Amino acid sequence: MKLKQVTVLILSVFSALNHYAQNPQFPNRGCSTPPPPQQWENHFQQLIQQYVQQHPELIDNLTNKIIGGNNQIQANYTIPVIIHLIHGGQAVGTYPNLANGQLVSQVQVLNEDYAGIGYNSNTYPATAFVNYAASLPAANKDANGRVKIANTGIQFCLATKDTLGNTLPEPGINRVNYTTLPALTGTFTSKNPAASVYNNTSKFMDFINNYIKKNTIWNVSKYLNIWVTDEYSKGGLLGYATFPPRRGLTGIP
Repeated sequence: MKLKQVTVLILSVFSALNHYAQNPQFPNRGCSTPPPPQQWENHFQQLIQQYVQQHPELIDNLTNKIIGGNNQIQANYTIPVIIHLIHGGQAVGTYPNLANGQLVSQVQVLNEDYAGIGYNSNTYPATAFVNYAASLPAANKDANGRVKIANTGIQFCLATKDTLGNTLPEPGINRVNYTTLPALTGTFTSKNPAASVYNNTSKFMDFINNYIKKNTIWNVSKYLNIWVTDEYSKGGLLGYATFPPRRGLTGIP
């Protein structure tokens, strides 16, 4: 079993966000994930090439599989997840300090999506991509001749230890009382994500990226970081994912 590093972590939030951003239960709320700039894309491709060069067996395995008539590579990766639950001192189970079961259920959502059996996978149109699928090897098609829904070989688990190696009292969960975070800086005037001063998507994201994340993020090469917070009732944002240059941390300009 292998631990996938930061090059894959960026991808892992999107399936969960898609699940909710397209959910008809929330017609007026959406996702605000920004597209990555070209500079980030270029750097990402360099990381891929670097990884492949460090693992030549990937190319050897791929060549052997294709020669044998099957271009599938069986490689399994497990990514530890840490959910930073931001609250204002409420008891566990009292909103917004959500109960354990509600939080960890989202890891199961990720695992189902990445295994190809997630939300709406059973409504895959009968004729979807059949023209394109005609040019693919049989191993890439399902019984109906469509492009097969992939099992990515990526799965997620609840982190069991913190960044110092201490066992977590709740696997995968880091409960953070925002009143205990460091003093505010810059234009921020409240530590509460639901404060009315963060009254639109841009202000809310700026606060989360440049204050909450800076003071709570764990090593991105070892964990998939997910934040769950309350928000101002008129904010209109359900969720978003971030690329490195938009997380308010040092790295790519």
